[in-house]
Amino acid sequence: MPRILFVDDDHACRAPMARVFARLVAPPDVEAVSAGRRPGPPHPLARRVLAELGLEMPEEPGRALAEMAGESFDLTVILSTHLRQREPVLHGLHGVLWWDLADPLATEGPDEARLSALRRCREEIRDRVRSQALAGPAGGHLRAGRKRKNGSGARAGHKRHQPRPEGNGSAGRVP
Repeated sequence: MPRILFVDDDHACRAPMARVFARLVAPPDVEAVSAGRRPGPPHPLARRVLAELGLEMPEEPGRALAEMAGESFDLTVILSTHLRQREPVLHGLHGVLWWDLADPLATEGPDEARLSALRRCREEIRDRVRSQALAGPAGGHLRAGRKRKNGSGARAGHKRHQPRPEGNGSAGRVP
């Protein structure tokens, strides 16, 4: 089964939103997972902007990135600009998309200002899940893991994110 991981700092809005959209538009054999560096439950305002579209964001806290050590993913999507600097080991992975989305919950002001930022972020994530994570070259990582008629689960000559001999050896695996 092809797997995609969405990673955010605190799992409050971006990663769980991306997981919801991926589950909505991905083929049923694609498993979408979300995690955070410091995970917590999704923020109520993030749940509210998804509810505006008739979508439900699960209330449970996301998984901690550290808990996922050793798990394999066909594609990892990093949604946070801060993770690029704070988690250099993520640079050792291949099959990674760096979306560098600003945290809409960091928007100062009243809830309406934060809701507006969350709505913009929601639309950006929805568009990127459709156009980048599940289509085009990045989506090839997910298609490669699907079962073929011969039952092999991979194209000839394709390996599912195996560690490379150079670097930290964590390619394709969450550090």
